[in-house]
This record gives sequence, structure tokens and C-alpha cells, in this order.
Amino acid sequence: MLRQYIRKLGVVQTGVGITVSSMLISVGIRGIISLFSGFTHNLIQNLIIAAIVPLLIAPVMSYIFVGLLAQIDKAEQENAKLVVELQN
Repeated sequence: MLRQYIRKLGVVQTGVGITVSSMLISVGIRGIISLFSGFTHNLIQNLIIAAIVPLLIAPVMSYIFVGLLAQIDKAEQENAKLVVELQN
């Protein structure tokens, strides 16, 4: 599934999508924890922190990860092409 996104959107846009998704998940989890624990003191500040941390980490990690997946996909496509050429 991720391979299809990489082929369609490219490495950078897929990385941006992963970053935005991780930010939303982080904020959502933090919000749910705050609601269930009853700890709503500085809720806005905590939600901002929950958004900033993935914003700092996810772009670098996702760019590396997605870039490697793109290279693997390209190598697999080239191998499949070579197999077809060798069989003919």
C-alpha cells in the first residue's frame, strides 16, 4: 500500500503525508489521555507539544524510510524487467 503512495505521490509528498498523519495521531492520543485522566491543566500547551514533537522527528525518519522503500521498489522493477528480457 505504501509502495502505491510512493509511486503516485513521490518520496517527499509521501513523507509529508506520514508527518501530518503522525502529528494528528499524536495530538489525538494526547487529547484522549487528557480526557480520560481528567488532567486538562495546560491542555492547549500539551496539544501543541504533541504536534511539534512529531513535526521534528517524522520528516527526517520518514524521508529516509520512504527513500529506501522507493529504491527497493525501483530495484524490484528493474529485476522484473531483466527477468522478462532474459526469458525472451
